[in-house]
Amino acid sequence: SISVFCLGTLPTLKDQSNRQGNATGTDEKFVKKIFNYLECVCIGWFTFEIAVRFTVCPSKLQFIKDFINIIDFAATSFFYTDVILDSFDVREENLSELLEF
Repeated sequence: SISVFCLGTLPTLKDQSNRQGNATGTDEKFVKKIFNYLECVCIGWFTFEIAVRFTVCPSKLQFIKDFINIIDFAATSFFYTDVILDSFDVREENLSELLEF
């Protein structure tokens, strides 16, 4: 998952709307879809692993308080937050309006 994130930041793999040519744009979209799919599979497996560890741990409170598990939960929650915001078609420019109190 980390390698997919790192590869997704490469300039050749970023979504560039000002590029010309269908073949290059199609190839980039295909590669981006593969990276997104791979990231979803990795996060899904990681979520499954966290759920199993939580289910079989003897002390649920100790599990929640453990620093490593807090990091694991935060890492997965950022992905699911991104998925939820994408499903509501929230753009970066509209995000500040959404989060205002």
